Amino acid sequence: MKKADAVLGPMLKRLGIESGVRLERIRNEWFDIFDSTLSSHMFPSSCIEHELLLNVDSPIWIQQLTYYKKEIIGKLSSFG
Repeated sequence: MKKADAVLGPMLKRLGIESGVRLERIRNEWFDIFDSTLSSHMFPSSCIEHELLLNVDSPIWIQQLTYYKKEIIGKLSSFG
């Protein structure tokens, strides 16, 4: 027996939808990953080759995210 991830991971990569699946997993868990302070001001927009683009609701939050950068990266590391 093999883990589903061992079989599905390479298949998703071959089909070219690995980033899209990763993005949907992040979006579905977004409000559980981050507290309301962060999650209410930012949301994942796209994911291309392990680079996540976040939309923010104001220019001030672009600056604020620099203070949370390590926390954000740490919490998203499990998604690859």
